[in-house]
Amino acid sequence: HVSSATSSKLVTISKNEDIKEAAKKILENHVSSLPVMDNGELVGIITTTDLIKPLQNSDALVKEIMSNYVVTVSPSDRVVHARRLMLDNDISRVVVVENDSIVGILTEKDTAKALFAFKKYADNKQFSRVRNLLVEDIMVQNVITLGESATVGEAAKLMLENDISGLPITKDGKLVGIITKTDLMKLYV
Repeated sequence: HVSSATSSKLVTISKNEDIKEAAKKILENHVSSLPVMDNGELVGIITTTDLIKPLQNSDALVKEIMSNYVVTVSPSDRVVHARRLMLDNDISRVVVVENDSIVGILTEKDTAKALFAFKKYADNKQFSRVRNLLVEDIMVQNVITLGESATVGEAAKLMLENDISGLPITKDGKLVGIITKTDLMKLYV
């Protein structure tokens, strides 16, 4: 049943509230969207993607708001290890690094798709092999990165154009941080 996977506390926003309030509610409640209400009636939805669109013109620097702490894994690490790191650190992506170079990125969505596909095509006996699935087997290899001197506007544009929610940040080709839609949302509050 759908009810087993839904939240009992629905967080909404009034159509009369401003963008800052929407960003605050999204961040405080760890959600990616809010139903927009007018006198108890659903009139729309606002998402993190909607909220970063106005930031495309921002001249703020990425290095001022990026996270300097980046959780990384190796291509040869197991996916279950990468997933555990995501859960333990309350993040939705890890950067895949080999010999100090970014070689991939792995997101919650990539992991879920891979596990779903694995389960769909493997019988129960084979599904136990899922713990041997390696990061390199499912990571995205063509990683879009941004230099630390880039603007928030550039980061927002890249995220929107490529339908991604996070960008590794580099300096002289080395990983120095990460910026996510969540980091961008914090500019509102």
